[in-house]
Amino acid sequence: MPFKKEKIEEWRKREVNAVFNSSPLIYLTRIGILDVALRMYKKVYTPEAVKREVIDKGKELNKSDAFIVDEYLKKKKITIQTIKNLETYAILLKNPLIHRADIEAICLAEELKAILVMDDPKAIEVAKMKGIKIEPTLTVILICYALDHIDFEKAETSYKTLLKTKFRVKAQEYERALEILEMIRSGKEE
Repeated sequence: MPFKKEKIEEWRKREVNAVFNSSPLIYLTRIGILDVALRMYKKVYTPEAVKREVIDKGKELNKSDAFIVDEYLKKKKITIQTIKNLETYAILLKNPLIHRADIEAICLAEELKAILVMDDPKAIEVAKMKGIKIEPTLTVILICYALDHIDFEKAETSYKTLLKTKFRVKAQEYERALEILEMIRSGKEE
């Protein structure tokens, strides 16, 4: 059964902003498709706490992805945005299961009415309760392929490479992403 062509058309026609959290920035960089992923959105933002987590800490640890993401900031492909809704931030900060960077990303996505590109399950649960649309890293790769920004081989390799990194994903989510990738491919071949 092919993937619904309507969904691909919806992705193709959309004009949306996105807020990227730490994990997608790191892992899309590590698999070599961050630049492609950023082009799928009208404008890309990230909060200050994510910058500190990805770039500042990453540079201290001499992580190559930190330097690459910093270049995207310098080229203004990603904009650092300060959150304004401190009341929501303070409420979410009381939840010990959610990291500060996740909280800032949720607040920023809500403020900007943007898609939230995030992988942490607990933070995603909170964001969904707030009505925020989520696109995890696995979905971003699917969209890149569906919109012909990468070919099938690159998408499949991207998934396999993720498993070689410290990317955390449930087996069923990973398998489902591969199934959808195949469905999209079969739909393109029709």
